[in-house]
Amino acid sequence: MSGRNDTATSAPGANQSNSKRGRRLPICLLLTATLLGAAFLRKDGGARFPQPKTRTNSQWAQLYASLPMSFEANRGQTDPSVNFLSRGEGYTLFLTDNQAVLTLRNSSASSRQKPSSTSVEALRLQLLGANVHATVSGADELPGKANYFLGNDSKQWRTDIPTYAKVRYQNVYPGVDLVYYGEQSGKLEYDFVVAPGADAGAIALGFAAQAHTPLRITPQGDLVVTLHNGEARFQKPVVYQEAQTGVRDKASGFHGPNPSAESRLPVEGHYVLDTQNHVHFVVGAYDHRRPLVIDPVLIYATYIGGSGGDTGFAIAVNSTGTIPDQAYIAGLTNSSNFPFTGSAAYTSYGGDGDCFVSEINNAGTTLIFSSYLGGSGSDACTALSLSSSGTVFVTGYTASTNFPVKAPSGIGTSLPFQQTYGGGTDAFIAEFTATGNSLVYSTYLGGSGLDQGNGIATDSTGNAYVTGFTQSSNFPVTAGAFQPSLNGSENVFITKMNSEGESLLYSTYLGGSGLDSGQSIQIDSASPPNMYVAGFTESANFPTVAPIQASLGGQVNAFVAELNGAGTALAFSTFLGGAEDDGAYGLALDSSNNIYVAGSTTSTNFPTTSGAFQTSLKGPQDAFVAKLNAGGTTLAYSTYLGGSGTDEGYAVAVSSSGNAFVTGLTESSDFPTANALQAILGGSTTSLQDCGKNPCPDAFITQLNSTGTALVYSTYLGGSGYDSGQAIALDSTGDPYITGTTISTNLPVTVPNANVYTPPY
Repeated sequence: MSGRNDTATSAPGANQSNSKRGRRLPICLLLTATLLGAAFLRKDGGARFPQPKTRTNSQWAQLYASLPMSFEANRGQTDPSVNFLSRGEGYTLFLTDNQAVLTLRNSSASSRQKPSSTSVEALRLQLLGANVHATVSGADELPGKANYFLGNDSKQWRTDIPTYAKVRYQNVYPGVDLVYYGEQSGKLEYDFVVAPGADAGAIALGFAAQAHTPLRITPQGDLVVTLHNGEARFQKPVVYQEAQTGVRDKASGFHGPNPSAESRLPVEGHYVLDTQNHVHFVVGAYDHRRPLVIDPVLIYATYIGGSGGDTGFAIAVNSTGTIPDQAYIAGLTNSSNFPFTGSAAYTSYGGDGDCFVSEINNAGTTLIFSSYLGGSGSDACTALSLSSSGTVFVTGYTASTNFPVKAPSGIGTSLPFQQTYGGGTDAFIAEFTATGNSLVYSTYLGGSGLDQGNGIATDSTGNAYVTGFTQSSNFPVTAGAFQPSLNGSENVFITKMNSEGESLLYSTYLGGSGLDSGQSIQIDSASPPNMYVAGFTESANFPTVAPIQASLGGQVNAFVAELNGAGTALAFSTFLGGAEDDGAYGLALDSSNNIYVAGSTTSTNFPTTSGAFQTSLKGPQDAFVAKLNAGGTTLAYSTYLGGSGTDEGYAVAVSSSGNAFVTGLTESSDFPTANALQAILGGSTTSLQDCGKNPCPDAFITQLNSTGTALVYSTYLGGSGYDSGQAIALDSTGDPYITGTTISTNLPVTVPNANVYTPPY
């Protein structure tokens, strides 16, 4: 298959139209947290499953969330009073001349509703009496860069912003340096390094999160700051000197050897509160001829849990070229901007949520780039695809009138196809350079109604293929298109954009008089490529050609269709479903153009094949996996996949051997497992506080054999909260990566011997 479209899938939670009767709300609205991670599971079957390559399976489950904490230099992306900032799940940290401001976001949501409340508050750690002219600098520059493409004024975009592992304040008090750093998710460390002869008593801290913020010191010596929705806890400070001559702490920057725990000489130290509610350090006897390190640790995970309001909707893996298996993730971020009080409180990056696009290295230790994309309204990336040249294509939706638009300079008209916002929400297509530091092009795609891109693929020449849904009677279509006008209130659209983002090679509606939505798209290796689209339809008159199933079986059925390379005719189109509600959300092709579809069904008579792994509905809703022969002539196999609870299939990928990999969510304590990494539903023991009357769902990852008759492996992945696999991709060896969402603070994965941190969003 040309391009890299075989490695990218998108999530139905991002892709479902809200207008569909009985549909679930988009997952980005359902969840209060994210596991923006790439979970790795071996493809090996039998007793050897799971076998690691260079790391354990569970390590890859937190790949995205297990990189060292980083600090961005302020290059105009936030308030000018900020020197450095760090972004993570549920928080943003801003370092100014005399204070550290930590904004904390806490969302409460059920698994089936839009979050009922989202609170954001700021915790300010003030350096009282400090030198406001202290030299502030980044230390240990990281290879990753941050980029901001916000608004339609390119002069306001910020690219190639350096990131650092540490930030150092020199002589913040006489003879005292302050170093910020972080090594674990949910922890921020800062060291006061007291030079020989300097006075540690000069250090004074003030905390402000609300009026008259209550402070208390626990019997264990921890300092607790009470917040509106929880607390922040500063562990009792670790105070020490290095036993050797010449101290160099892990964060201090002094020359000499790094101290180990064994080489440190502990010094007694603790917090004390004065009558003004200010915090001081009391330090016991020590050698004043040598430096002293005071090391408190701020634990804020007890406040934010896993919540951040951010979701990964799409993932792809670049397994070609000289740099193998780089993972790319795209989705939605709601991380807040610099905190102001009063009328200017807690704005988002560009508006009410923005896209993010990120790349992680093969080892899972470095964020190669992280780019933001959006305007002043709501924006989200729902799908991602990689070109053969390494550029990154995304699509989604935007409600921003100032969404960043751009065309390649010096090429053709040097104008994007659609420069202005059409109305409602628009789809968009954007291409990032391989380094993520600039846009190749970006364009709106939509009319005056609601439009949303849900799937994207790219060919070897850089043309982009997008599907989604449109409610616009004036959605842009091309002459000779298969269906030139809107039929009903909502139809699928299929659009091919040229490689410069300047013009449509074709664009067509596809649908009947009901509601229709395209969820995923793939292309084959023909010239020009044929397009394969899957989604769901309520239209009894949805256009069919040589169908496996000629009529709508219930209120909502899945559909699968192939459009010829010119966009003028359907090669085949078929319903796929039973008497109830069915929807297809994931689509993949193998090298022979066999078609693999994953989705969800509530139909007891969903079409299955003889000998399939599971031929009956086990609960109120099961996932399904179906394989159609090339050309869509027959069902090679079709199977349910689920237990006695609710199960949903969201994405599918296929290996070179024809095995199908599926991810989604399950509430079933008896979901079928085999060679499982996690054999028990993590949400089955929850208090049900967050997930209503049902157990909290877990993500699942399942590999079916090439005939659809048996499981190679199948496993839960989740903790006691809401967990969902949203998208899946395979690397060059056939190993799957997933991205998704979680509100579980006890997700059962560990990353031993790795720096753990939340990436900068």
